[in-house]
Amino acid sequence: MGSDDGLAVFLGGKRVFAHDALRSMRPGEDEVELPLAAGRNELLFKVTQGGGQWGLAVEAQVRGRGRVRQIE
Repeated sequence: MGSDDGLAVFLGGKRVFAHDALRSMRPGEDEVELPLAAGRNELLFKVTQGGGQWGLAVEAQVRGRGRVRQIE
């Protein structure tokens, strides 16, 4: 993951990652491994902004059987 500026990740409504920072966008700067349950898992990405533009980059990989699908 990468963000401009800070980033928080929520899994099923529970915060599982946070990096409060003032920084420019750099994909791959943050990593988190999440224990997903069988079935649907909802992830929410929250970007905090100090000023100017904002950005978010996410790459997901699944270990074992499963798939990742983006819902807008």
